[in-house]
Amino acid sequence: MRTIKLSKGSPRKPRYKYPVRTMKINDTFFVPGKTRGWTSSFRYYYKKTLGFTFEIDLVTEHGVKGVRVWRNT
Repeated sequence: MRTIKLSKGSPRKPRYKYPVRTMKINDTFFVPGKTRGWTSSFRYYYKKTLGFTFEIDLVTEHGVKGVRVWRNT
């Protein structure tokens, strides 16, 4: 009889690139290097998959341009 070896952990990459699943309302994070075009696809994807809405602003933090994302609902 053959035995099947069990492996711990998963070699798959995480489903969500950003920490949105663990965010509470009014939590925020900064994404360096992103532009206005990125914001609409981000909002659409996470509204569709998780039902969350976000406020996103273009900002410069410590000399680095990017976007700041806040969870609304």
